[in-house]
Amino acid sequence: MATGMDQGKIDWLLTQAYTKMRHRQYKSSLALLEGLRILAPDHPEVYRMLSYTLLQADQPEECLQMVDKYLQYLPSAADDEEIRWIEARARLRLDKTANGAQQGETSD
Repeated sequence: MATGMDQGKIDWLLTQAYTKMRHRQYKSSLALLEGLRILAPDHPEVYRMLSYTLLQADQPEECLQMVDKYLQYLPSAADDEEIRWIEARARLRLDKTANGAQQGETSD
């Protein structure tokens, strides 16, 4: 993982993004994480945090894109249970949205 940023700065930005996300400041959290993604594009934790924040912000399609990116950079021996949970929640939300749209079409 070769980035131009030192790990301490990456960790600090991730902590700031997490804090904003926990306070439901999704827009601010996503802005920090998108900037971090540009500065540290091969850092898997950035994609994990992006996927979780996008899930919390009810953006399941974008969440799934970040899950895929995370899995690309995840070391092969790493535990992927958490990201699989995030992925499953995003797919469930997409299914609910699709089912709700189909029911709306049939009720006309």
